[in-house]
Amino acid sequence: MINCRIISVNTNDIESDKSVQNIGHQKNEGRKIRYVKRREKIEEFVKNTSIDGMNMEIFDAVTPKDFSFDSGKVYYKGNEYANSTEAELYIANTLSNFEIWNMEEDTLVLEDDVLFDVDVLREIQILCEEFKEVKIPNKLLYLLRSCPWKKGTPDRFYQTVKINDRFGIPTSPHDMSGNGAYFATSKTKEIILRNMKPIKESDGMMGDLNNSKVLTYCIPNNIESMIRLDPQTTWL
Repeated sequence: MINCRIISVNTNDIESDKSVQNIGHQKNEGRKIRYVKRREKIEEFVKNTSIDGMNMEIFDAVTPKDFSFDSGKVYYKGNEYANSTEAELYIANTLSNFEIWNMEEDTLVLEDDVLFDVDVLREIQILCEEFKEVKIPNKLLYLLRSCPWKKGTPDRFYQTVKINDRFGIPTSPHDMSGNGAYFATSKTKEIILRNMKPIKESDGMMGDLNNSKVLTYCIPNNIESMIRLDPQTTWL
């Protein structure tokens, strides 16, 4: 069974909703709608979709109401962490992933602005099961096909060194930005937690671990098995 955690702001929580209102662009009657639209989309998808071998659950994201800054430190749940950014969006995203890294399970992590395609997710369920058997101890299966920082979220195309018929290690491009979709075993999550540096954006922190060989990013050889961002909700 593959546990899939979909990170999403709980807009039904009034305090969480208030705390993200400085993030996003489009408004409806003065209220920014980015996370409202995303939450509606995934609640409908999870309610009406069943994928054999996959347990899909919505994971309520950490939001700015949950932490505070002071003198170069983040204060969260009674603990303090050094940080290298005070961008609320990045800190909230990293702490959301941090909570999932602390779960004792292998996890498929998705963010709520990806395209939820049933056929792609069925293939990913199979890939994740197969990826568990790859004999690389610090492996992470990176699954985001779209480039998150370019308008229109265009596809990225990778050159790889093949591990086997199903997976490869990307050699270019070196841009692995965005943590919208990845699969990490419990052992890999332990490695991430042991090597966490001062908190910054999660994809930058994990990319640093990949560049320093602490992690080994892998991708499917078939790019059609990777997940795209949803252009309808990513840039709201």
